[in-house]
This record gives sequence, C-alpha cells and structure tokens, in this order.
Amino acid sequence: CPYRPTYKIVSKHGALRMLNQDHIRKVVDMLNRFGIDKGDIAKHPEVLTVFPATIENHALLLEEGGFSAVTAQELASYVTLVRKPVRLLKAYQYIPSDIDVPKSFLSYLKEPPPPFKSRSCNDDWNNRSFVDVQLAVLRHYLQWRLEMQAEELDSIIKTYCRLKHKSFRLIEKSLKILEEEIGFIHLERYRTLPKEQIGKWPSWFPLAHKHKSHETNTLIIAHKMSAREAENTIRRHGYLIYSHPDNTLDTLNHIKTLGGMDIKTLFLRNPKIVVSSTDTLIKTAQHLHDFGIPDAAIQRHPEVFTLGSETVFRRLAALRSVPEFSGLAKNPRVLRLVHYQRKAYCRVNYLQELKVRCASLHLLSSPQAYFERHVYNILVTVTYALNHIQYVREGSDRTRGDDITKFLSVELDATEARIRKLLQRHPYWCHVPLMTVRDTLDFLLNRGFTREQILCSIHALLYSRSQLAKELDALSSHEELNFVCPTYQRPATLESQHQKKMCYILPEHRLALCLYFIERNFHFSGDGIWADTIPSSVTSMPDI
Repeated sequence: CPYRPTYKIVSKHGALRMLNQDHIRKVVDMLNRFGIDKGDIAKHPEVLTVFPATIENHALLLEEGGFSAVTAQELASYVTLVRKPVRLLKAYQYIPSDIDVPKSFLSYLKEPPPPFKSRSCNDDWNNRSFVDVQLAVLRHYLQWRLEMQAEELDSIIKTYCRLKHKSFRLIEKSLKILEEEIGFIHLERYRTLPKEQIGKWPSWFPLAHKHKSHETNTLIIAHKMSAREAENTIRRHGYLIYSHPDNTLDTLNHIKTLGGMDIKTLFLRNPKIVVSSTDTLIKTAQHLHDFGIPDAAIQRHPEVFTLGSETVFRRLAALRSVPEFSGLAKNPRVLRLVHYQRKAYCRVNYLQELKVRCASLHLLSSPQAYFERHVYNILVTVTYALNHIQYVREGSDRTRGDDITKFLSVELDATEARIRKLLQRHPYWCHVPLMTVRDTLDFLLNRGFTREQILCSIHALLYSRSQLAKELDALSSHEELNFVCPTYQRPATLESQHQKKMCYILPEHRLALCLYFIERNFHFSGDGIWADTIPSSVTSMPDI
C-alpha cells in the first residue's frame, strides 16, 4: 500500500503499531495461501493481529465446515461468526443451503469415522451454532480415532481449550505422524489392523499374540501394554493432539539428536517437547552449548526445551549474576534450577528472611509440599533454639552436602567420594552455604594457592573469605612460629623478619596453620565457621 493509506490504517488501528515486521510477513503469507489478497487485507487490517497458526486453523475449519470462500473479514470476526446458527450462515450465503455441515467436516478426512448414530435430524444441526456442530463432530472423531470414553475426552478438551478450533485435517495428520514416525500409541489392549496397514505398523511394537483372520483379511493383535508404553500414549498426553504436523516433521528432518539423545527417543521420554517449534529447539540447544552445559545435564532434565529460547538464555545468564546460583552452574542438575528459576529465586529471598543460609538445589526446585514441610521444621527449631549455634546444631539450617561435593569435585579435579570423605572430618561441614565455599575458593586461588594445596587443606573452604584473609595476613606475627626461622638468620627489621618467616612455611602448611589459629579460640570444636557470621554478643534469635 502507498504511504498515506497505510498511515491511515495504522492510525485507526493502534494495535498494528505493536506488531513487528516478521509477524506481519508471516500473517500475510498465510492469508495469501488461502487466496486472500492485499486489497482484502487492507479493508480488514485487524486480521494482521492474529497469529499465523490461528489463521491457518480457522481458515481450514471454515473450509471443512462448508464455507463457500474464506475472506479476511470472516477470519477477523471468526469468534463471532462461528457462534451463529448454521441456518443463519446459510441464509446469508456463507454456507450453501444444500451442505450437510457434519458430513462436510468428515469428508476432508482420509480415514473418516463411521457415520453419526444421532437421533438429530438435519434441521436440528441447522439450529445449532457452527462451533457446536464442529465440536460434536470433533468429539465423535476423536472418540473413534483414539478409542476414548466421552468422560476422558471431555477432560482433555476442557484442559486444552484450543482443541475446539483445531482443523480436522491437521489433527489427522498429527496423529499419523505421532504414531508412525515417532512411535506414540493410543490403544489400550487390542487393535485390529487391515492387511494393507500391517507393514506400516511400527517395528518396535511388541506383539504378544497374533491371529490372522482369513475371512476379514485382518491381523488381530492382542497386546497388554507395559507401564512405560502406557506413559507414551496420546490419550495420556492430550496436548499432542494440538501439535502442528508440519512443525513435528520439520523437527524430525532437521534435528537428529538433541543433548546427545535421539530426537525420537527424546520425544517419547518428554512428549511436551513435541509442541516446541524447531527454531526454538535449535536456539535453546545453542544457548546450552554456549554456556557449557554438558549433554549429561541436558539428558537429566530435558524439560528445559519446553521453555522459550530467550527465557533459557536469560536464566542461564542469571546463574552467573545471582550469588546463590553461581556455585550451581556446573551441577549435573543445573537445568532443573533453570527450569524452576522463578520459583527458586522467590524461595531464596524467603529463606533469607528466615535467616536460613543453606539452601540446596533440591530444596529450591522441590514441590511446594516438601518446601513447606522444610520451612515448618525451621520455624519450629527457631522457636525453641536459645542462640544461633544451638539453632544450626538442631539440623534445620543444613544440607546433605551434595551440591558442595559436586562443585568441589569439578573445581578441584577429585572424585565426589574423596571430597565427601575429607569434608566429613569437620562436624558442621553440611551447615556451610555453597556460596561461602565458592567465594573462599576464588579468594584462595587469587592468593596464589594451587588446587592441590587447597585440596590438602580442604576444610579451609568452610570458613569465610574474611576469616582466612585475616589469619593469612597475621600468620607471620604469631610467636608460636618463631621456631621456623633460626635466630642467627633473622633479619634486623620486623617487616623483613615476617617475610623471611613466611619463606620457611610451605604454602600447603599455611592453610592448615590458619585453621589451627581460627579453631584454637573455639577449643577445636568446629564452631569457628560461625565466628564471622554471628556476633559474640548474640545470645538469642531475633523474631522472624
């Protein structure tokens, strides 16, 4: 369109200003597919605000229902139009008067179901709204195609409302791809196959019993499903009915593996990924690769592919910016934290209000009932605790140490079993937050300690950065260490004497000496890990 007419259209329809060019281009291409030209679009520009997939389903449904032609006006007012009675649509010549709408819907199916066993005559169908007729035919088809009871189908349609406006042709094609290309099943126990379809049945299907009927020329299969097969039924995952067949085929053709796993196996394990677009899966996989997420972590939580690619990118970036999450970036279960990050972030803030320092990845991403039970135990402990030391000793502000051992096994290049065996020598190692361990490790590495030296004195990681910095700076001033530097070799000045003394102390011994001087004031009980977090004057917990 020329500039002035376009300006008038945009001024009159303010919603068009919010649309990007890519969306408009896709909508126009979809409208052109159904023979709608630019002139018709200019008369009804509000149709540009509809999603392309929605336009496709609505246009196909109008065709399947017997509409003479599909126009931009009909698509723009689709919701209002389909609520009109069929007789009214015929009176206004949207639908030819001789069209039987239910039969028209079924005529577009390559494998239509048996005819309706309904007492309603044609006049009854004409008195019902177009959407009611379409929904009745859809129920009839899905009950036959998926061998479902009416109550089961009602539950699916109620949960996934978009099924009410899904094209019959797209549903039929989707079900065929899900069954024949991927391996989803829909039957519960028995299935009778025509002879010409026997070769098309998936090769993985385990046949418990075969019986060939020469009279009907069919193969009767008696099969009792396993629990794993039952999980992969289309009936169990009703949202699969709404998946777009072209997108599913595009994913199968362009993505052979995802996270080191065959794409079909991934679909069977996590059916929700089927409805994700191909572009989203490719972009998400690239983001995971860029952030160094290994295939093993992806295979443990592939549900991350059900999120948008931009959402995954933002949440992966947050792993580095949020201190409570940064130590979990290399955890094998890190994608669980990415998937439930909003919930985890809210829980971190809530636990901080309760003065809880330790929160495991499992707790942050656990079900609500488990989290509430954990918080209840914390509140009970706080109520009866006399001071902070007693509070943490009661066992509420602690973890099992899994996150710490996994983090240190990667950073220090040691097995988790060895890390745990060393840390278990400290009575309160499970009461130390992972954030403290990570911060202290970064501090020691910046001070020049090697990973091997840190591993030899691994308990130093349980203490705060400030504690170790204070002891390392004051290490040479302790009189107990005067013996390491012989008297006849001592320099004249005090500063040079301290420097000379440090030369005689091996780096791997310095951390051990720091631990000695920290714990000496606490009679080597292990309580020194809280010396920097709780003032000595605190004798009771504040109200929370």
